[in-house]
Amino acid sequence: INAEYGGGPGSAVTSLKMFYDEPAKSLGLVLEEGGVVTECNIKTLDADEILDFNFTSLGVVNKIIMKSDCLRDTFTDLDDSSPVLEILMSPDEPWLRLSTFGQAGTTLSEFPRDSDMVESFECTKTQVNRYKLTL
Repeated sequence: INAEYGGGPGSAVTSLKMFYDEPAKSLGLVLEEGGVVTECNIKTLDADEILDFNFTSLGVVNKIIMKSDCLRDTFTDLDDSSPVLEILMSPDEPWLRLSTFGQAGTTLSEFPRDSDMVESFECTKTQVNRYKLTL
């Protein structure tokens, strides 16, 4: 396998060459940008068997998938003087709430189930968990 990607006419000179060296079992990447060349060879292995990670949803009460940048921003806004983070998930309002209890008081971030930040919302019962923030 050998593939090259690069800019078209009039674009900045950037190219990426990818290749797989069968005998050495390595994936090679050569990136050239503005005259600077970076080379990388990644050793690969043949899997003895295909692993099937059958993560059953048996026993999963609630599952919420959020956009990562939104979750990152939410964690940035929480009070870092709090010793704990409380996460509430519920099939009813407030649906998803992250809370901290620090020196500045209580900080709450709530997300409705139909928020643009929420990719998937599956909650069957109210659940509250607290996680220690300090080590």
